[in-house]
Amino acid sequence: MEVQIDKQLKDSCNVNIGCIFYKTSVIKTNNELWNYINNIIIDKIQKAFTLENLTEQINIKTSREAYKSLDMM
Repeated sequence: MEVQIDKQLKDSCNVNIGCIFYKTSVIKTNNELWNYINNIIIDKIQKAFTLENLTEQINIKTSREAYKSLDMM
């Protein structure tokens, strides 16, 4: 797979992209995984992202700045 970032977008902001490729077996459900997601991951996300600080999160802030700079062109 090849991912390309538009040059205009790349020049306008700091863009980071991550890609994960993972092979696994599909099963109906995994209670241990869902417990981890519901009890650990969601709690961390809720603490990290609040309405008060959401627009200051670095990825959101740089994406908004890039969008605004493209709109001005």
